[in-house]
Amino acid sequence: MMTNVLVFVGAYPPAFRAGGPIRAIEAMVARASSNFAPYIVTSDRDLGEPLPATVRRNTWVSRGVAKVNYVNLRSAAAVVRCLKMARAAKPGFLYFNSLFDPRLTMLPILLWRLGFWGPVTAVLAPRGELADQALRNRSPIKKIYLGIFRMLGLSRKVLWHSTSAQETTDICTMFGDKTAIVLRHDDILLPDNPPPLDRCTSKELRIVFIGRLTAHKGLHLALQGLIRAGCDTVMDIFGPEENAAYVRQCRQLAESMPSNVHVQFRGVVVPDQVVDTLAQYDVLLSPTASENFGYTIVEGLCASCIVVTTASTPWTQILEDGAGIVLDERSADAVADAIRQLAGLTTEELTQWRSRAREAYLTWLGNYHPEHLWNLVPLGDTR
Repeated sequence: MMTNVLVFVGAYPPAFRAGGPIRAIEAMVARASSNFAPYIVTSDRDLGEPLPATVRRNTWVSRGVAKVNYVNLRSAAAVVRCLKMARAAKPGFLYFNSLFDPRLTMLPILLWRLGFWGPVTAVLAPRGELADQALRNRSPIKKIYLGIFRMLGLSRKVLWHSTSAQETTDICTMFGDKTAIVLRHDDILLPDNPPPLDRCTSKELRIVFIGRLTAHKGLHLALQGLIRAGCDTVMDIFGPEENAAYVRQCRQLAESMPSNVHVQFRGVVVPDQVVDTLAQYDVLLSPTASENFGYTIVEGLCASCIVVTTASTPWTQILEDGAGIVLDERSADAVADAIRQLAGLTTEELTQWRSRAREAYLTWLGNYHPEHLWNLVPLGDTR
């Protein structure tokens, strides 16, 4: 029996600027069995883009195995029409890819509580939004919404999708230990055979930062660490510029580098070029505040990059087992120490470390065969 799955997500291909969450949903859809028919409701424009993408809007269009409705979320009339069209698809269950998206979670999940979608299960993925660091930045609107969420009993009615053990803890801390949670790591669309690793020959340590240019991702710490390390290094920065003031601060740091450190802002990389791009570097530097999954980290390992990141990701054990460096603290000094350690390696030692990163990816991939999330969702009324 075919089950229609209605997915609400802030961006979906051809959008790519929002990073890992887009790729996770794309992979979830692609890896679902033929028993499911995905219907995707999403924005008609990419993250931070003022103009819509070149797609047909406000109607169902086919993309791979899914039907996608690219909605002009700035138009209340378009949103209402889309919700009616989505209801007509008669979903077996709903999937929300954010807790705080006002139009693509808050509104449709309140309608679910009122019976708009019929007697169906709602699955909610907070995507790291309940982590300590993320909650510190809550706006008054988010605080009000969380209050309403609790008051209506929504936290006990939805089925939470957690993508890490830490996220499970975060959900229970916020809503209680009796909350219904499915722990299931993200799906990926990455190669079984990653790019071959060539012997490292560069005299300079080649570092890459890839991700949204926000304080949460820690680009400022990466740049401050480079300055303090003072080693012969090259760092290229890839990612969308979300906050103009923050990016100006980072560019000023980049301009203050010593003469033996070279930093370039290289714009954005489309998803199918990320691994090949990362493979050109020795080190992926990611001093992030937190990651509920860390799609960029697994891409870095796939590209044979030594991953340097914080302890606030699910990859700590794998990195400590030889695939990278887990920073003692999230600070510029800790970043500088890691850079000095790696810059002091011989080319042979650097090649060996990168080889361990590649092997760690292959081992992880070989052990990664979880049942698809949608197979674990109970059908019926959980309101």
